[in-house]
Amino acid sequence: MDQACRAARQDPPAARGRHAGRRRLGGRRTFPSTGNGTPVILRWTGSAWKRVPAPERSGWLLGVTVLSARSAWAVGDTSAFLGGRNRPVIIRWNGRGWTTVAAPRAGNALLAGVAATTARSAFAVGARVARLPTGPLIMRWNGTAWKVVPG
Repeated sequence: MDQACRAARQDPPAARGRHAGRRRLGGRRTFPSTGNGTPVILRWTGSAWKRVPAPERSGWLLGVTVLSARSAWAVGDTSAFLGGRNRPVIIRWNGRGWTTVAAPRAGNALLAGVAATTARSAFAVGARVARLPTGPLIMRWNGTAWKVVPG
């Protein structure tokens, strides 16, 4: 298989309820002929991994957080090696499917991690990049939109 696992999150063993132990994986499938790819997301059902359709876009998913069976976030970036610039990628799970959520303009940047405490409060972290990271990038979800946190 040519799927590379780029991010994983497992609920802690002490988690309670039917979501305990559930995992989501994010990654990318690479096609050697073009170097293009689409995100790969797998969900642990309790007995097997199941592929979940992802929004079509080129890029990597690098960070995942799961609040419940109806709420999860995944972040990453588009692929600069395709000749473009890195752009943050944010997708959200609503219990039925993944959808792309608009990321604020952040220039040439990537998101590598995401954490959420409620459906209305989440943070994503990453870096502004040129050839190498040039500075931190922090975004905050306020329940309506993602905003860049100054600093």
